[in-house]
Amino acid sequence: MERVNILGVGISAINMEDALDAIAKRLESEVKGYICISNVYSIMEAQRSESLKRVLNESFLTTPDGVPTVWLGHFAGFSKMGRVYGPDLMLRTCEWSVGKGYTHYL
Repeated sequence: MERVNILGVGISAINMEDALDAIAKRLESEVKGYICISNVYSIMEAQRSESLKRVLNESFLTTPDGVPTVWLGHFAGFSKMGRVYGPDLMLRTCEWSVGKGYTHYL
């Protein structure tokens, strides 16, 4: 999965549909991972915390949860990049997974 580097934080160059497809493939492969929902605030906090930056950069996905992150992605040449708002991603993932029999731990 390609990422755009924003101040040393790799933001996944995805949109909502790409994120859902990537999650579906990851679940089917049974490879563990985690997803970070990242906006400008989290990128700025990562400037003060190397451990947070590492968490964001080692994730399966670090989604662009803010329009400024999407703009920076577009400027870097990722024209398909779109906002992946955390609550919407969670709802869409849960809706999709019901039919597949997946369970959730929150």
